[in-house]
Amino acid sequence: MNQSSRNFFRLIINQNDLVFEKRRAHLASLVVTGQMQREEALHELSKNPYSKQDLLEDSVYVAKKLGITMEEFDHYMNIPPTTEKDFQNNSFLFNLIKKLREKIS
Repeated sequence: MNQSSRNFFRLIINQNDLVFEKRRAHLASLVVTGQMQREEALHELSKNPYSKQDLLEDSVYVAKKLGITMEEFDHYMNIPPTTEKDFQNNSFLFNLIKKLREKIS
């Protein structure tokens, strides 16, 4: 996976899933160590780290690698995220066993 693909996944897919953004932690450490002023870091966070042209190019690249059209790619990127709770699983059984083990211990 090249740097462009890593940036794409970190910025776009994680952003859509509301996952922790690494820039915030990095900039916070720069502020704490005195390498950057807080105002500079806030300004940097307010900027979009990805140009629209780069986003389009990387979206086309990823769609091509996945073997799907851009329409399908856009559809997948815009559907709401799912969790394991949305699918049939054995979580009830695992929680029951966990409670039983806690009572026995």
